[in-house]
Amino acid sequence: TTIVTIPSNGEEEITYALLEEFPSYDEYSIRVKAIHPSTDTKYVYLESEWSHSLTIYPLSQVANFTIHNGQDQSIIRWDTVEYATYYTVKITTTDGLEVKQEDVYVNEYKIPEELNAGEYHLQVMAHGEDNTIDGTISEVLSFTKIGSINPSSVKLTGNLLTFESVIGVEEYQIYYENEIDSYSSIVTGNSSQVGL
Repeated sequence: TTIVTIPSNGEEEITYALLEEFPSYDEYSIRVKAIHPSTDTKYVYLESEWSHSLTIYPLSQVANFTIHNGQDQSIIRWDTVEYATYYTVKITTTDGLEVKQEDVYVNEYKIPEELNAGEYHLQVMAHGEDNTIDGTISEVLSFTKIGSINPSSVKLTGNLLTFESVIGVEEYQIYYENEIDSYSSIVTGNSSQVGL
């Protein structure tokens, strides 16, 4: 627990304890009352009445990541957390160096195009408004951003298409199109015979 002390009317202080982790129940009811330590024997103190009841909602941990790879982007999605109003997405290198932190208001995140090629970790935390307690940070989702092929390295000599290889990549997709048709093929290595 965390003990927080707040000045009240400049004379006394109000202290409250905030639990850092709640067991996973759907909701809690919290009430507060003032008491005096029993060690003071000079005065007689009466305890205050209980405050009104406040219902709070601990948010769940973000879970069930899915990755949707499109032609121009990769989007990571997760299950919606009940009572969450936004999520904080944190991307770090595999050594823990923070690369990006961003708040999003839907349960998905587009991997930034400006990330350099390499391996990364992504974690997400759910946040709510009043009467909610932030969820715990999610498990780590590891992902690799693949580098791009240098356009000037793509060459056709005879019917052999060659291009610069990308570190860590074993397969490449080649896309063909003309006025009538289009298709793609997957090749291993950085060259392919082109048949017309």
